[in-house]
Amino acid sequence: MKLSIASHAAARMALWHVTEAMILETIENPERQGIGYKQRSLAYRKYGRHYLKVVYASEGDTYRIITVIVQSEI
Repeated sequence: MKLSIASHAAARMALWHVTEAMILETIENPERQGIGYKQRSLAYRKYGRHYLKVVYASEGDTYRIITVIVQSEI
């Protein structure tokens, strides 16, 4: 699958040092999943002491990344 990263998500990635590989791993092998605002998919995966939360939408063969959030708990 390909990634299409929104400008907001790209800014958050730079802030939190999140890579595209981390995002893809979180989406494809999540520790937890859910549905968020506007029926967007949520995927969570732990990296070190924190969880990476990826908010995305699947569009054909592409994951459209809305935002990424680093948090201490799910």
